[in-house]
Amino acid sequence: SNISLMETDCPSQDEQFSLVFTIASFLNNFLNLVNGFLFDRFGTMATRMLGICLYTTGTLLVAFSDAA
Repeated sequence: SNISLMETDCPSQDEQFSLVFTIASFLNNFLNLVNGFLFDRFGTMATRMLGICLYTTGTLLVAFSDAA
């Protein structure tokens, strides 16, 4: 039974991976534009602090989330 599962292709999984890759690529390019504006407008220190705060908030949200 495991062998038959390994041999099958999952087109829906491929489509989902393609969608995730497309969205991630778009957001990477868009956020680089926003990041450049922040660097030009507020300077390096303020942009770094904002990035650190966003990263810390995201890490804490993942740490305190549950599987449900």
